[in-house]
Amino acid sequence: MEVALSQLWRYGSAVLLVAIASFLILLASDSTIAANPWLIGFAPVILSARYGGLGPGLLATVLMGVACAYSSPQSLTSSGAIAPNDLVEWSVFALEGILISALMRLHTVPSQHQRGPRSKLELRTILDNAPVGLYVVGSSNHEFMNQHLCAWLGLTSEQILGNGWIDSIHPEDREWVIRASTESLTAGQPFEAEYRILDQSGTLYWILDRAVPVQDEAGQVQFFQGSCVDITARKQAEERLQSVAQQLQERTAELSASRAHMQALLDYTPAIIYIIDVDGYMRFANAEWYRIFGPLFGNPIEGQNLRDFLPPEAAAVFFQENEEIFASAKVMTFENDMTLPDGVHTFLRIKFPLQDASGEVYAFCGVSLDITERKQGEEALRQSEERFRSLSACSPLGIFLTDTQGNCTYTNPSWQAIAGLTFEAALGEGWAQAIHPEDRERVAAYWFYCASSGQAYSDEFRFQRRETVCWVHSRSSPLFADNGQLMGHVGTVEDITERKQASEQLQALTRQLQAQNEQLTEVSRLKSEFLTNMSHELRTPLTSILGFSSVLLQKNFGALNPKQEQYLSLIHSSGDHLLALINDLLDLAKIEAGKLELDFEELNLAALCQAALEMVEVRALSKQQQLSQELPLACEFILGDRQRILQVLLNYLSNAIKFTPAGGTITLKTQVVTDVELQNFNVLEVEEEAALQGASTSMFVGLSVSDTGIGIPVEDQHLLFQTFQQVDGATDRRHGGTGLGLALTKRLVELHGGKVSFTSTCGVGSTFSAWFPLPESNVEPI
Repeated sequence: MEVALSQLWRYGSAVLLVAIASFLILLASDSTIAANPWLIGFAPVILSARYGGLGPGLLATVLMGVACAYSSPQSLTSSGAIAPNDLVEWSVFALEGILISALMRLHTVPSQHQRGPRSKLELRTILDNAPVGLYVVGSSNHEFMNQHLCAWLGLTSEQILGNGWIDSIHPEDREWVIRASTESLTAGQPFEAEYRILDQSGTLYWILDRAVPVQDEAGQVQFFQGSCVDITARKQAEERLQSVAQQLQERTAELSASRAHMQALLDYTPAIIYIIDVDGYMRFANAEWYRIFGPLFGNPIEGQNLRDFLPPEAAAVFFQENEEIFASAKVMTFENDMTLPDGVHTFLRIKFPLQDASGEVYAFCGVSLDITERKQGEEALRQSEERFRSLSACSPLGIFLTDTQGNCTYTNPSWQAIAGLTFEAALGEGWAQAIHPEDRERVAAYWFYCASSGQAYSDEFRFQRRETVCWVHSRSSPLFADNGQLMGHVGTVEDITERKQASEQLQALTRQLQAQNEQLTEVSRLKSEFLTNMSHELRTPLTSILGFSSVLLQKNFGALNPKQEQYLSLIHSSGDHLLALINDLLDLAKIEAGKLELDFEELNLAALCQAALEMVEVRALSKQQQLSQELPLACEFILGDRQRILQVLLNYLSNAIKFTPAGGTITLKTQVVTDVELQNFNVLEVEEEAALQGASTSMFVGLSVSDTGIGIPVEDQHLLFQTFQQVDGATDRRHGGTGLGLALTKRLVELHGGKVSFTSTCGVGSTFSAWFPLPESNVEPI
């Protein structure tokens, strides 16, 4: 009696634990538990087996499996059976529950009188022959694994007790599997994961690894019991299913796209397309049909019979056409007129039968084109031909027609008057008799060549009339039929005698101007030589004036009163200005005379820019202006004349200081661009006579000076870089200058093979740039 009560208590407890777990599953709001109730299902199994033994554990496994399977409506089919996917989960759960119960019995019966050696050996035999891998995990290493797991991995139990199991995990999964299992072991939570392993031969397997914690009477986790199920076949099936689904999706997309293309073709084609079955019912009409006939016959038209919306006479014609097509089973063409709201239209209709797989005609497809405009064009062409003959009779130009061989078939009265021939005399090859004897052979040969080859003809020659000779310009073009066949030529003859005479006079005038240009060139050369000589002659006394005034200002010969010092300073500054003007004139004269030579050398760009800034620093500080240089430099070295490039920078910087108000900013920067990118800048056209000495290159380095000055009005920007031109040309202008600086700068840059550019906005400032050719090997892009 006592044994029966004990068994009733153990089995009743198992049922109670299952009922509690099922109730928790139904109340669970956690999406993870709701989607995977098997995680909670292991708890009643472990507790029943731990405290009740093998029988209650197996009972809890069966009852919990049924409860989990029926806990979600998605797990059942329409007939109430378990869905195939959940049936696999149920089977794995049942097998794992049985094995857990057996393992729990193995670990929970400590005394020898309760379990003899034979029963323990039998249990071990059952576990080793289980069709899944089984293991027990303690605090660190595997404490137990069955023979199925060892045979699966190709390792001994000793190897697995080391790092054999970890080494068997696929390298791509190893890190996260170790992390997830460690977290579960530490937290005492069930562990479940799908991952890949590799056996000793390198064969890859997918496994479903599940482990649950086992607690002692005090509720402390003693070890984990787990199972590994081979799910490789399922994973392969999923991959194949996914591949099939992807292919199906792609095929569906292709079919949808093809259908969309066909629908777009039908909707946007300018032709009317419709389908009528053999009984006269409309089965399809495209957008063009509805656009033209929809206002007349309504919408939709599908399902209506021809007799329902067409006049009886028109319907009878359609049915007659369908009978002819049905009998012949061929494509047939029809043409008819139809009255629409905007007038009478002519339609060209092509109809053909549609046949099923057995060859039976089940419908007729029609394609109609509105050829009203073509018909109107044919009528217009006929009228145009009439007008052509009427107009050609009174045209001031000579008009002629020929056949394909070039023989004349028609001339208008103007042609006859210009050529001095009658209509009859010009027919055939008679027109050639009007050509001047000296031009006849050449003109006739060229004309017949163009006529026979179907080419356009254009030539100037002379007509020899009885008493006079006239120049004419003759043109002709081939005439083609609609099918592309050559029909002949149509041409004109224009009397250009007066134009020829004017052209001869123009040529004589041109020769006269060329002679005058040569004289002006010589005068310019003499002017340049004069300026060169005069500049040298003026430099000598001017140098003495500057030297003596500088010595006197230094007060080496005694003190000066304020008036004397003021006058000497004026003499010295005026001399400097005059010397700069003379130097600019001398440089400009040398350039124009082609005598200015450049001393090319490799220049350090950073040092060159710094030297230019230092030379104008005092003037900028006097106006409280800020000088800056943008770094890093675009490149380290350039090839050029140091003195001349420095002169270019000083001209740009001096102008920026001059035209920038006090407190403004002036920036010197560099950049490297390609010849294509250079077209985006406002580059000035290079002087034709400029000697481009730079090496041919596709790269340019730009030295740019930007300021926040007054800017230059758009209407005055054309004056920039012109000799002796200034934007402020008034006699009382605020800013001095001779108008030579920018002109000289442009010529010096062009002598280096470079170009200049600028941008300017009134009230914002200006940027002036000099672009020098740069060998590509010297480019260091930023």
